[in-house]
Amino acid sequence: MNSNYLINQQVPIEEKVARLDSEIKYLKSKLCHHFNTIVLPYKGTKRIIAFDTIIMIVACSNYAEILLESGEKILTSRTLKHWESILTSDDFVRVHASYLINRRHILSIHNKEHKVQMTNGSMAKLSRNRHNINASVLPNYTIIKEINL
Repeated sequence: MNSNYLINQQVPIEEKVARLDSEIKYLKSKLCHHFNTIVLPYKGTKRIIAFDTIIMIVACSNYAEILLESGEKILTSRTLKHWESILTSDDFVRVHASYLINRRHILSIHNKEHKVQMTNGSMAKLSRNRHNINASVLPNYTIIKEINL
C-alpha cells in the first residue's frame, strides 16, 4: 500500500478507511496461512485453532459450525464461503454446498451413498457434481464401492 496515498488530504476519509480495512483483511489472511491457524472470538477472548485440528465446517444458514478433533463444535457468525476463502485449498475441499472438509481427516468415500466419512465417524454429504472425486484431489482415502455378487 502506498502510504503517500493515505496521507494525501485530497482523498476522502471514507476511502482511506475502506483501503485500510481491505489491507487489514489481506494481512490477517496472510498471517493465518503462514501459521496454519485461525483466530476465533470465544467467550470474551480470542481462541487460536490450528487447521489440522479442524475436521470439517458445516453450513448452518448464515452461520457455520466448526467440528474439531476433540469433538467440540464451535458456531461462528461467518459463512462457509468465508471459511473457504480463508482456509487453504491444500488442506480443505468443498464437497457439498454445506460442507467444507479437511482432506487429512477423510477416512473413506462412499460413492453410492454420496457421502464422505471423516476420522471422527461423522459423515459429510458429497454433491452429485463432485461424487466422482479421484485420488489426486483427495489423497489418503479408501473408496468404498458396492460389489455385485
